[in-house]
Amino acid sequence: MGLKDFAILSDGKRISHPKVLAKYERNVERCQKSLSKKEKGSHNREKARHKLALVHEKITNVRMDFIHKLTRELVNDSQVDLFALEDLNVSGMMKNHKLAKSISDSSWSMFKRMLTYKAESLGKEVIEIDRFFPSSKTCGVCGYKAELTLEIRKWECPNCHTIHDRDINAAINIRNQGIMKHTTAGIAENQACGERVRPANSEAMFYEAGNSVYTTE
Repeated sequence: MGLKDFAILSDGKRISHPKVLAKYERNVERCQKSLSKKEKGSHNREKARHKLALVHEKITNVRMDFIHKLTRELVNDSQVDLFALEDLNVSGMMKNHKLAKSISDSSWSMFKRMLTYKAESLGKEVIEIDRFFPSSKTCGVCGYKAELTLEIRKWECPNCHTIHDRDINAAINIRNQGIMKHTTAGIAENQACGERVRPANSEAMFYEAGNSVYTTE
């Protein structure tokens, strides 16, 4: 997940961020200003309050519509059986007052809930990757761990000299972690049942919420 782009796919495709709140922010401010000027308890104040509520309802509906359509498109892909999402500390990130409004407008938690219940309703699996896994800082080719600041969006691995796009590289690492976690769980389950272990199917699609990943392999 991202703030500039809503999602960045491992094949390089970027899903534009709807930025719903930004589109309607002037309307909200205008309605709030009008409401503040109305006398408390008056009929005009009630009309202004209702008008403001309608704007907020519009924002919610547009945001919900976008996430519903996106998650439905993802889970309806017949070639996809597994989704991997990076666990995010959204409440902690909201403490950054400079980003709080943009994070709230992104509705990452809502996206995660919708993707999860829609995927599971179709018998597909959703896996969460630990939030402390350094997906952006790990070279997806050789595994070298670099020291990167948030401002660095592209970097060259000093070990294998591969040039990485920060978000796409994170997608590769989340994908690999998703496969590993899925495979490990399957092996453990088979061993517990006393069954012969079979290799996991590598054809899967993953979504990284944090560095915006959705990928096919």
